[in-house]
Amino acid sequence: MYPWGRFKRIKAIEIGKQDRPDRKFLVDTLLHEYLEAEIFAKQDTDGFYETLSNASEYERHRWINSKIAQFFDEMEGSK
Repeated sequence: MYPWGRFKRIKAIEIGKQDRPDRKFLVDTLLHEYLEAEIFAKQDTDGFYETLSNASEYERHRWINSKIAQFFDEMEGSK
């Protein structure tokens, strides 16, 4: 991190023990962490991500959860 608290770069995303052993739950977790990392990585170069970064945790997670739901809707629709 920079001295003023902004990320220079994200080196790793760590995933802890899962609450459930099913594949869908793991994919949901991975997508969630990826999207959070994307917000932080792009917050200084993209106004949309800056807005998400500065939004409340509730609003940020509402957007993340909608993207995850969209992913699963598209995957289920392609079967």
